[in-house]
Amino acid sequence: MTESKERQAEELIKTMIKRIDANAEKMKDWSKAFRIVFKDINVGYWIKVSINGTVEKAEKELERKESVATITTTTETLQNIFDGVTSPISAMLNDQIQIEGSIDTLMKLGAAFA
Repeated sequence: MTESKERQAEELIKTMIKRIDANAEKMKDWSKAFRIVFKDINVGYWIKVSINGTVEKAEKELERKESVATITTTTETLQNIFDGVTSPISAMLNDQIQIEGSIDTLMKLGAAFA
């Protein structure tokens, strides 16, 4: 079960990268890194956005890296957000997703969920 959830997490990260790259104009000049942690499988990813707004690097975290924000959720919740079943705001209000970071960071990261 965990192995299939880990594969699902990898696919979700690939989807997030595609969405960020597709919305690069909104992320342009940000040039920061954020973390996403799947608490259901205890796996984290570190994603670095380049100056042009596309993903420069994404890797599975073996140790915690420097980042301006951390998104904590489950594979199911992120899948539901990407599928349009759950809105990101609803997920936050229902404590299905937790985000540590500034309002500016939250606004920029919105492109990842667009």
